[in-house]
Amino acid sequence: MWKVRNILSIDGCGFRGYTQLLVLNRLMEKIGNDTGNHQPRPCEVFDLICGTATGGLIAILLGSLRMSCEDAITAYNELEETIFKNHPTLKAVLAHREPFDTTTFQEKLAALVEKRVGDRNAPMLSDKDIAKAIDKRNNEHHDDNIIECRTLVTVVSKSAAVDTDAQGIRSYSLPNGPNDLPEPEIVPGHEWLIREAAIGTTLCPRLFSPMPLETGDEPDERPTFLAANVSGFSNPSMIAYLEAMRIFGKEVDLTLVSLGMGLRNRHDYGSATKDGIDHMIDQLDFKNIDPKTLERFKAFIRQTQLVATGTQLKHLRLADLIRRK
Repeated sequence: MWKVRNILSIDGCGFRGYTQLLVLNRLMEKIGNDTGNHQPRPCEVFDLICGTATGGLIAILLGSLRMSCEDAITAYNELEETIFKNHPTLKAVLAHREPFDTTTFQEKLAALVEKRVGDRNAPMLSDKDIAKAIDKRNNEHHDDNIIECRTLVTVVSKSAAVDTDAQGIRSYSLPNGPNDLPEPEIVPGHEWLIREAAIGTTLCPRLFSPMPLETGDEPDERPTFLAANVSGFSNPSMIAYLEAMRIFGKEVDLTLVSLGMGLRNRHDYGSATKDGIDHMIDQLDFKNIDPKTLERFKAFIRQTQLVATGTQLKHLRLADLIRRK
């Protein structure tokens, strides 16, 4: 018997994560209106939520912490403000020469986990009983047929090179059948915490320092992690699709919703050429800044355009794969 499984994939979008949540909130509103029921939370609709970078943070808010879209929007804005409150514009962010301090962000995130789950050191690994306990603690609507919404976020180690495979931090255990290959542990023996996964998947290397895990190693020997987009994995839709096949098997229909970071051809900046970059700077009136900040901004544009191109290509390839299947 065929069964439909719903999958949500969330790109790493930086500041545009807020827009992704608005789009998803509208989708949840429509589902509620079409069914005549309450507006569902994403964890009540999707069997798997997968995200990278800021998309990974959103995946944890929606999946592991089981938030509604509206609550996730509030939390996302509050978390972002802890880092960028003194840098309200892109120009101000790029003019900041040192990595941003994430101490306040980490403390805010730990407090959020404690509020939702009851333990700031709650493990990433979860199950239906834990999900029901979170709903009860937060007075959320649920029924006895609660689905097991799984959460998957991606990271890479600090030493990863471009195109190195992203590694997944999961809220669930993978199937362990006779034909299943064991998944190597990212850090052998380490049980990831929700807050560690949320921080590790979010830390963009251009803005933040890598996150060292709180292990028993000496400080300079602790494994460190960054957002997977440092290795070219800004779009996790293919990872989500293959993971769903691995979890649920091939005898299922998959509905995959992919929240992307926009189409590059919607912007009239051409390719990442000198003329195209200079034109963009002219349009944004960024010429009256010091030379070092200007060069940093140009590098940021080049990287952003390359990432935007790559993520859209992955969307197209995945759509073609699904059509042929």
